[in-house]
Amino acid sequence: MAHGPFLRRLAYALLEDEHGAEDVVQDAYLAALRRPLDPRSPRPWLAAVVRNLSRRWRRTRGRRERRERAVARSERLPSTAEAAAQLELQEKVLAALRALREPYRRTVVLRFYFDRT
Repeated sequence: MAHGPFLRRLAYALLEDEHGAEDVVQDAYLAALRRPLDPRSPRPWLAAVVRNLSRRWRRTRGRRERRERAVARSERLPSTAEAAAQLELQEKVLAALRALREPYRRTVVLRFYFDRT
């Protein structure tokens, strides 16, 4: 625990993320509990563990961010002008559809509105 401030500074310098640095330091402590340390010089070993865990953390974070960007939906809503233009276009399509004679109108309606082939 005496090396905590040093390890936190090191992890923060590597990650530039306060919460990530804290997680990495906690994981380094867990690694130290699982493996007996040389009581005379634990600092270099702990620093190496923090560096390795920081690399893994950055790699994992990068993969997660790429996955999230790949599946993210746009939260942007259409503007009033865009919505009005879309509505106007739909009205023109409906007017053109109404102007068609049978059987053409029925064919278009069945195909594009009811997905029949």
